[in-house]
Amino acid sequence: MRYLIKLMTLHSRCSAWVQDKIVYWILFGHVVGLDSKASFGYDAIKNTDVLTPGQIPEGITMTRKIIYGFRLLFSLAFLMLVSGCATTGGTDSRDPFEGFNRGVFKFNQTVDNALFTPVGKVYKAITPEPLDKGVTNFFSNLNDIAVVANDLMQFKPGQAVADVARFVFNSTIGLLGVFDVSTGMGLPKHNEDFGQTLARWGVGSGPYLMVPLFGPATLRDAAGFGVDRGILNPVFYVDDTETQAGLLTLNYVDFKADLASAEKLLEEAALDKYEFVKNAYFEKRDTLINDGEVKALPEE
Repeated sequence: MRYLIKLMTLHSRCSAWVQDKIVYWILFGHVVGLDSKASFGYDAIKNTDVLTPGQIPEGITMTRKIIYGFRLLFSLAFLMLVSGCATTGGTDSRDPFEGFNRGVFKFNQTVDNALFTPVGKVYKAITPEPLDKGVTNFFSNLNDIAVVANDLMQFKPGQAVADVARFVFNSTIGLLGVFDVSTGMGLPKHNEDFGQTLARWGVGSGPYLMVPLFGPATLRDAAGFGVDRGILNPVFYVDDTETQAGLLTLNYVDFKADLASAEKLLEEAALDKYEFVKNAYFEKRDTLINDGEVKALPEE
């Protein structure tokens, strides 16, 4: 188990190095390490010619992390606006990039079969059921912070109060959320995210996207995911790189392992797995956005 965790952490840190370069380019206006002379006013960022994987440049405080996070949000919003100009002749108006998306879907399945499915099976085999449930509960409890923020942004004060109470009880009596005591107290889990908030604000979904390693989304939901898993995610503010990488890796492996039964159903039930996943995704998102009120899917 120790070697497996080290391997996954190393993979996460190597991926983080690539992500760092992309994020730094968006946030600072240049790629750190390639254009170190272009400071763009950030005089506190020094000695950044050589970065180890996941290293944060000297001088970036927590406040600046938050500011940079909002700059990333604005960049995603701009991307959402300009995407409205893209059109193709696809038969499904929701999925104008179907050819590209199918390629990504195939890539994701290949990676899952070669890496994440075996890792998930090992994880399930060596992790006792109560511990596995505790890990899932722990990350679900952290997610309640984003849920509360989106409750407020969607003007649901009553639900926000209930979700704050849920978080408090699970974080204390439930030992940092490892045990879900709140559900038994009449405080069920709600699923609110920034993608739903944008929908409530009248933002269109944008084109359907198959995101590498993560799966189905729309441009609106992909932008929302960046907010929920970045700005509103406590793990985002963990300064120790190895701890942060370990938490993110554990969360992802636990998530993929819990999807194993759904993937088995997909293999058995769907003739066209890509279409099955797409339609199921739109139906689920429509249900969440409308708080359980199911609407008919748009005609293709």
